[in-house]
Amino acid sequence: MTGSAVAAAGLALSASSASAAEALKMLSGGLKYTNYTPFEPWVAFVPGKSMGNISAIDLGTGTSLSHANIRWVGDAYGLTHHVCAMPTMISHGHSDARKGFTGFFSTQISNNIYQYDYLGPFNTDRLKTIKKWGSPDFKLPARNMRLTNLSELTGIGAGVHTQLSPDAKMLTVTDGQKDLVGFINTKTKEGIKVLTFTYDPTGKVVKMTAISPGKNGKFDFFGKKGSKIDKEVSMGEEDKAPKDMPVADAMCFDPRGRWASVSLRRLGSLAIIDVDNWKMVAVVATAEGQKNCVQVGKNAFKYVGDVKSTMHQQGFAPSGKFLLGCNNVLQNNVGVIDSSDHNDPTKWKTVTFIKGWGRYLPFHMGFRPPAGDTLYMTSWSHQKQGKDSSIAFINTKTWEIEGFIPVGPDMHTPQCTYDGKWVTAIHGGWQGMSYSSLVIADTSTNKLVARMPIQQDPHGHVIVPRTLEDLKFSHSTTV
Repeated sequence: MTGSAVAAAGLALSASSASAAEALKMLSGGLKYTNYTPFEPWVAFVPGKSMGNISAIDLGTGTSLSHANIRWVGDAYGLTHHVCAMPTMISHGHSDARKGFTGFFSTQISNNIYQYDYLGPFNTDRLKTIKKWGSPDFKLPARNMRLTNLSELTGIGAGVHTQLSPDAKMLTVTDGQKDLVGFINTKTKEGIKVLTFTYDPTGKVVKMTAISPGKNGKFDFFGKKGSKIDKEVSMGEEDKAPKDMPVADAMCFDPRGRWASVSLRRLGSLAIIDVDNWKMVAVVATAEGQKNCVQVGKNAFKYVGDVKSTMHQQGFAPSGKFLLGCNNVLQNNVGVIDSSDHNDPTKWKTVTFIKGWGRYLPFHMGFRPPAGDTLYMTSWSHQKQGKDSSIAFINTKTWEIEGFIPVGPDMHTPQCTYDGKWVTAIHGGWQGMSYSSLVIADTSTNKLVARMPIQQDPHGHVIVPRTLEDLKFSHSTTV
């Protein structure tokens, strides 16, 4: 099959290092759709990590609505990392992301946070408004998108997860190299608060400090400031970090409000934060056989016994009644925490575990709208292992794995469309070592039905939400 024939079938591979054998393997599955119109009107916001790209992809046509490369703004070494997006009804007053939306993404190494505004289909009238863009907006004469460096505006430098509060009024950004969570007002673009975390390995005490902006309205964490180490802590390497680092690199919001959970990766637990009062109110164990911490002071909790497993990635169910934490590498299970008591997080505890992953690792997650009856998770492998990753589908009544959807090497985020019909996933990261694509599966059959080309080396994605209800199933509650 020629390259043009593949593209015409709507099944083209991305421009990557895929061999002919890999291409034939991908095309041999007899995917159902040779065009993408069933996937309207959804838009995927996708970062390209080491490629420095960021794209808005119309799933209904398989084309890029807009794109940018952070090299354009002088961010010479940044890796576009994690993304989230505002509900379009909140940011733009409409429900169709193809007409315009606002997203956010982080960059590793440079530790910048950007706001990405897709301005809608290009037209020449916009040339008059674009030509006067100035710093921190980049200067190009004719593009249908705009980048704003929020790190320059706030003094908060972070390179990992980006999440939105349930009311979409706050953007949070995290960085495991700094043990930092930053909060930014999505309307004014002003920094609100920074939370930092430390760990005393002798006394087994984890502490949180809440920091307010300086007199100039900014924080002092721009760029590399505040970094404890010079590289990201990869999964399974938590113990290689300095012993006083809890490796706090993700925050998820309780969709019911008030609470949020911060991943303490090295310590196999989640810190529960009162975001109305900036207090750490509990530290809940995710690992099997590990006990919850006990409070020993203001924003200070002591570990009882040993840490049983490191953890990486987490998320709330859309009801808020369950909170999940992935105990990767050492235990290879997912802790399911009963968080139904919204009044008292000190009563939250792990009640069961999702097992059955084999040699694969449970990783990112997303629930199916509108009921959250199915949990989709990454069953992770990368090309070095010689195995393809899959989407695991899990019954949220029994918390048992019901099956797997083969995807490709190094899969990251699974994200459902907000009508609940489709689950999407991206794969092919691992710093460009493998071919990449965005895949779509039918949630009624849990079978792969389409594959479309995207830039090489994606590390995550989000389906742009329309409403606050959509946000419960987006990068607000899960990573």
